[in-house]
Amino acid sequence: IHEDFIQSCFDRLKASYDTLCVLDGDKDSINCARQEAIRMVRVLTVLREYITECDSDYHEERTILPMSRAFRGKHITLVVRFPNQGRQVDDLDIWSHTNDTIGSVRRCILNRIKANSTHTKIELFIGGEIIDPADDRKLIGQLNLKDKTLITAKLTQTPPLDPLGTMAITTVMGQTLKWRAVFLAW
Repeated sequence: IHEDFIQSCFDRLKASYDTLCVLDGDKDSINCARQEAIRMVRVLTVLREYITECDSDYHEERTILPMSRAFRGKHITLVVRFPNQGRQVDDLDIWSHTNDTIGSVRRCILNRIKANSTHTKIELFIGGEIIDPADDRKLIGQLNLKDKTLITAKLTQTPPLDPLGTMAITTVMGQTLKWRAVFLAW
């Protein structure tokens, strides 16, 4: 369906282009040329909206940026700081792009520190305010992050249950916490 629709748009654009080329030498057909140009703009507008809708319906993170995001923006470096109490502060430079998502930055940080992404979660803060994990699909450019922006990161581990499934262990900023899991039976 996608290929047929896109091919139909290209066919219409090609026909309008050919018509414009023929009308180019004729001074009396300015109105016809204007109408063909308007048709081309309409086809391009519909095609752009269609591609935008298809892109927004795709919920997975992309390995290759879609064309709508790939040619815009610029490369930036984000400075990620892991504050450690009583120790030297660790900084990590992450190379990114203003059209990368916040979720891809989170995954990049986890990969760089070689953390187990299934049990480790990362909280990101900019200017003391947390970046909500619900914003992971937002682009870096949408959050107005600039080159060399300082991001504070805190790692937390999700609680694995003990073999009986009643005790969970959580490590938060180096502190180990144990708590009882409560299960409700319906």
